This record gives sequence, structure tokens and C-alpha cells, in this order.
Amino acid sequence: MKLSNSARSLLAVLVVFIVVGGTIAHRLLREDDGRPASQARELPDTAGVEVASLTELSLREPVAVGGAVVVIDTLWQMAVATGRAEASRRARVSTLSGGNVLSIRAREGEYVGAGQLVAQLDTVETTMRLEERTAALRQAENDHRIGMMHPAGALDPAQVAERERNLRVPVLQAEQALERARIEHERTRVRAPFAGRVADIALVEGQYAGAGTEVLTIVQVDPVRVVVEAGERDVPYMRPGRRARVQFTGLEGEVFAAVVEAVNPRVDEHRRARVTLTLSNPGERIRPGMYARAEIEARPHPERTLVPRAALTQRDQRDVVFVLRNADGRGAGSAEWRYVTTGLRNDRLVEIVEHEETSMVRPGEVVLIDGHHYLAHDWPVRLVESGERAQRPGR
Repeated sequence: MKLSNSARSLLAVLVVFIVVGGTIAHRLLREDDGRPASQARELPDTAGVEVASLTELSLREPVAVGGAVVVIDTLWQMAVATGRAEASRRARVSTLSGGNVLSIRAREGEYVGAGQLVAQLDTVETTMRLEERTAALRQAENDHRIGMMHPAGALDPAQVAERERNLRVPVLQAEQALERARIEHERTRVRAPFAGRVADIALVEGQYAGAGTEVLTIVQVDPVRVVVEAGERDVPYMRPGRRARVQFTGLEGEVFAAVVEAVNPRVDEHRRARVTLTLSNPGERIRPGMYARAEIEARPHPERTLVPRAALTQRDQRDVVFVLRNADGRGAGSAEWRYVTTGLRNDRLVEIVEHEETSMVRPGEVVLIDGHHYLAHDWPVRLVESGERAQRPGR
């Protein structure tokens, strides 16, 4: 016999009434038994919450959800600081001698290797001096050969050795003069002190440059440094080797892993101290001067029961998590609703603490972190990979 629409509606209302009434009666009986209030909170308070009938739950397709494992670990409270990216190495390259600039061998932004020629000064005078010193050495060596050809006569061995040393002096002097000429000639060549990018070219071809004139700057940006100003309350807790996360205004949406390299021990008049971070920069996308915001590990709180902040949801202005229960080998199970009490937190994790009026989560349990905001207690769920899209129940 088929039921009319009104009869089916009446039957559904009756089933919901029985489920809600049974839950309330069960709670009252448990509290009357003198059990602790914490046990009485194991099941959710369904007042004001849409509750599906048992028949509806059994017919529902499992909801695709994301999950994360409850862990006991150190909760780090992060210090937020701002600053700018800097090159890990930076050198202003200057001339070693004076002269007209014959050529600039690099362009700004170009990568150069260590020792690569980046500028050349005029070599007319140094070349002439080099040729003169080369000729002088040849003459001194020739004079030495001629002098050694004369018979020593009645000289004893000691006198012969002394005579040879005296004849050798002009040769040594000529060799030293030639070496100085070679050094002066080499100083007309300006070379990169290390591998990096060319920046801030300060001279042009044909310009006269005295000794010590800045030619250009070489910067090394992989790895790159980020120098931030941290508050005096956080600085005492920072140590080299601590981890950090850095975001750059010019690279919106991307987060880079960094490590604390150094902490300046001096706090300035603005009650801030300089903290230097270092991070890899493959592709050199991070450029010196970029504005940065860093979150740095500061205060550790070890041995805390932690879940992702995404696991928390609110029902009746109370914190709730859903725990995966009775999961099979494919990740299919049901969502268990638990009221919880929270403790410390950072931007990613939150501590769950014991409280007599709420439930606790245990290490190894899986809490739901995606697709769980509209679930009901005992709702069938199915864990999916992060790439799959979790759906709202009923959609």
C-alpha cells in the first residue's frame, strides 16, 4: 500500500522526534546514574541542530572529507617580523689602477663567474712598460752570461761564488721590475671576485677612472638572506638553526622555508633586534630589496596534543572536532562529534587539553579537516587525498 505525501511527512517527523527524545532521555539517565559530566558530553547536544534520521543516515552516500592524525609534539609559538631580502654576498668592484675605461664587459643582471673579466682599462702605458722591462731583463741575462765566460784566474772557490752572486744581482733586479710591470698591466683588468649577478654599473666606456674608482657591484642571491626586525619580547627565545616561514610581497601566495642564521644581541632604541634568515633561491626569483614577512619559531611548548586548526568547528558557540571512527581499509567510516577544550595555538596547530566537561582526542586518531563543517554525529564519511574535493553533505 502506498502512503500519501502527508503520511510520509508525518512519519518522518515522528522518527526525528523519537531520535531526539531518545537522546535527551539517554543523557538524563546517564547523569542520574551519577557518572562524571565528561562522560555525559561524549554525544553532541542536538538542540537546534538539524539531525538526520537513522534511515536517512543509512541511505546517505559517504561524504568525502580530508583528515589529519592527532600527534603529541612541540607547539611552537611564532614571532612575526618584517624586513627585506638581501644578497648573501655583495661586493663593490673597483679599479686597482688609474686609466681610461676601454670597455665594460658585462651588463646589469648578467651572471658572471668568479674571476671573469668585467671591465678593461686602457693598456697603452702598461704595455710599453712591460715591453721595456722585458728588454731590460734580456740585457741583464746577456751581461751575466758574458761575465761568467771570463776566466776566474787564481780565484779560490769562495771568491768565484761571490763573483757569480754579484753578476746575478742585475738579473734579479730586472726580473722584479718585469714582475711589477706585469702586475700593473693585470690591474688594468677588472675581474669578478666571486660568481654572481652584475648590478649598479657606475662607469661608461671612455671615462677616466682613478685607482679605487667603483666600477660595478656583484651580488650573490642563491642562497638569499632576509633581514627582519624582531620585537624585544621574542628575541630572547630565538636561536640560530630555528625554522621560519617567509612570504614576499612580490611573490604573493608563496611560502618559503628559511632558517635563522644569526640573531643580533643588541636591541635598538625602537625595542627591536635584527634577525638574519637564510633560504635557498632556485631560479633566483627572490630579488634583493623585496619586502618580506617572516614567521619565526620562538617559544617551544613540548609534549602537547595537537590537531590542525582546520579541524576545529563551532556548534552552539563551543569548540567541536569530528573524529573518524570505525574506518575500513579504504578510509570509509563515520564522523564522531566531540566537544573539546583548546589550549595554546599558533597559525596552523591548536592544543587539545583535558577538561572534565569535554572529550579528549588521542594520538593516532584521525580528525577531519576538510568537508566536515556541515556534518552530523555518526554521518558516514570517506577519507580522500588532498587533491580530491571534499563535498558538503547532501551535495
